[in-house]
Amino acid sequence: MPVAAGVFAEGKSWKEFGPFRLGVWSKPFAVITILGVVALGWIGMQPPNDIVINYALGAVALLLVGWFALESRRFKGPPIGDVIKARAAEIMAEEQALKSNAA
Repeated sequence: MPVAAGVFAEGKSWKEFGPFRLGVWSKPFAVITILGVVALGWIGMQPPNDIVINYALGAVALLLVGWFALESRRFKGPPIGDVIKARAAEIMAEEQALKSNAA
């Protein structure tokens, strides 16, 4: 689900990226990943495991309801830009404090 969401958000609402970036390969790899997950799910639900499809559809429905009812309002997305820099500075300060206490 995060990979699929990234395919739709990249270039629209998702314009700033973290330090790791695949560049032009980002969307092709994401599509390959999504197709692989769908294929594995399909293969896993073939006979004699075809009863699993009912449980899988129920789980997907519950996850969608949970996302739109609760989490979509709470989740602000991954940290970007200045938030990353501020957190990196906090971590660096804590590491320096630990080094000075250890010495």
